[in-house]
This record gives sequence, structure tokens and C-alpha cells, in this order.
Amino acid sequence: RMRHLTGVARDCIRACRTTEEGNTTGISPDQARVPFEAAYQETKAELLRAAAAHHLPVDAVDRLLDATSRLRRMVEQLVKATDLLVGLEIGENVTISPTEPEPH
Repeated sequence: RMRHLTGVARDCIRACRTTEEGNTTGISPDQARVPFEAAYQETKAELLRAAAAHHLPVDAVDRLLDATSRLRRMVEQLVKATDLLVGLEIGENVTISPTEPEPH
């Protein structure tokens, strides 16, 4: 499951790469995030089932859940950053929330 999750994360990261012509993968970062989120939820559920069935030690499951959560947060932030950069490049009126630092 973890390999599948990291593979889907890589796909999402690739979708965030842009060139002067636009997205190099043909799908938007938001579209790429959908299968990542599904893989994240599947992985999390599988880890919790493994802990409940005593197939994995609780401390190991805790570490793996923490790692999957950090990966999810990274993907979410990358998609947000990509959306912001693309909006700035095409001249959209981009609003930055107070919790996010303003660009310099």
C-alpha cells in the first residue's frame, strides 16, 4: 500500500510541473489529487485494520500513519502552490488567505 501511495503522490507531483506551454501531463493538479486522496484513505484504513487485527505493532502503525499524513500534507501544499503560481502567471486576481505568507 505505501508503494502505491507514494507512486500516486509522484503522479500528482508530475501534474504540478508546468512549462511555458502549460501542464506537461495533460491533467490538472486537482485532477491528479483525486486518485492520491483515494489511495491515502485506502492506505490509512488498511493500516488501522492491521493494527486492530494485531498484524502490525501499534507503534509501527503510528509511524506509518504519521508518514502518510505528512505525504498527504505535502501533496496538498504542492497543489495549492501550483494553483497560486499558475494564477499569478495568467494574471488572475489571486487572494492569499491570512494564514499563508504573502509573496514578495
